Amino acid sequence: TVDADCQIVGDAKLVLESLLEQLPPRPRPEWRAKVDGWRDRHPLRHPHNGLLQPQEVLAACYQRLGPEDVTVADVGLNQMWAAASWTGTEPGIFLNSGGQGTMGFALPAAIGAQAAHPGRRVISVCGEGGFMMTIQELATAVEAGLPVKVIILNNRQLGMVRQFQDVFYAGVRSQVDHTVTPDFQL
Repeated sequence: TVDADCQIVGDAKLVLESLLEQLPPRPRPEWRAKVDGWRDRHPLRHPHNGLLQPQEVLAACYQRLGPEDVTVADVGLNQMWAAASWTGTEPGIFLNSGGQGTMGFALPAAIGAQAAHPGRRVISVCGEGGFMMTIQELATAVEAGLPVKVIILNNRQLGMVRQFQDVFYAGVRSQVDHTVTPDFQL
């Protein structure tokens, strides 16, 4: 049970819009300059092994997005690549679960973002593991007529979990390699 400090009863959309109006804008030019400095000193480097890299795919996608378009990142290596490659500057247009480890977050959250912003493009960036956890939500998007775009970065493994198992369990791995995955080409 959670004891609430304040109880609010009302239409969620109206209440949230009203609360957001009460928040003053928070431009943070010093922080933005610091981040830009880090990016200048430590540019992204992609391995050049002849294969298309996820970072390159995301960078190409981001170049085609407008300043108001929304990116929703899932959990895992795809989240790291999505965040590192992202170049937007507007608040509230890069969404993720904030380190909560909620694999499968991106598609349902992108559907919600698309419903909230019908005039914007919304893309969901996920790995195959997270996507398979909420793939049924594609039906929700279709039924609601929400044109969410989905990018699936399929590396046939739960890559971040695999990395943790390598580091913390001396390479003893359990349930991280997908020897068979669906054909995601639609």
